[in-house]
Amino acid sequence: MSVIYADTLFAVNFSMDFLSLYIAGKSLRSPIRPLKLAGAAALGAVFATLFAVFSGESAAQRLIWGLAFIACTAGMCALAYSGRIIRSAAVFIAVNLGLGGMISAMCGWLRMRGLMLTPSLEPFTLLVFAGIAGAVSLIYRRLSSVKRREVSASFTLDGTKRELRLLVDSGNLLCEPISRRPVIVVSPSAAGMGELTPDDIPPEIAPRLRAIPAESVTGKRVIYGFASEVIVEGRAVEAIIAPVDSDYGGLDGIIPEILA
Repeated sequence: MSVIYADTLFAVNFSMDFLSLYIAGKSLRSPIRPLKLAGAAALGAVFATLFAVFSGESAAQRLIWGLAFIACTAGMCALAYSGRIIRSAAVFIAVNLGLGGMISAMCGWLRMRGLMLTPSLEPFTLLVFAGIAGAVSLIYRRLSSVKRREVSASFTLDGTKRELRLLVDSGNLLCEPISRRPVIVVSPSAAGMGELTPDDIPPEIAPRLRAIPAESVTGKRVIYGFASEVIVEGRAVEAIIAPVDSDYGGLDGIIPEILA
């Protein structure tokens, strides 16, 4: 009969989930709020502990725990990332599986050399995890240590000047297909309007409305923007302003590197 150290199991899973949520949030450019991440990690650790103690082998039990896992993951991502679930859950699971594989490989290596006597969750496992988590955090910090570049920009619409703080994104390769103008994606609130649709076009931008094919991890779609002169760090450029509801990490939007 195997012995389960519930406190160690909770601590290991809490640490794993917190680190995974942190890395996933950075990858998604989501604002990092430690208290929310801690709450989400605690939820995941409680689920893992209950699963280890009460899970069974019957088909009904596996189905119930499978549904519970989906609900728990959705709840963790909703709590950690303010309601953005589908994309964040996919990234979180991928990161979690990657870290879990590293932990399993390291523990297996230690057991082969007699440094860990059993595959069970013993207190020494927590020390192993802490070392690996620290190494992963250090590597991630080094890889992401290049300071993100931000620029100030502004445009005038219907006599109103809108000031923007934009993230320079080399991955933003959107352009309007006909004129080939680069697209600056901004939050609707920063643009002073909602997302543009063919059925809801403000009269002042109707003659300048443009359709832009876009593709992301969520699939292909068409977004709408309008042609405008934009002042970027004191320099005038011609671009397309596309209001798109998304999380820009506390900034107003993203600008292609070619315009910055």
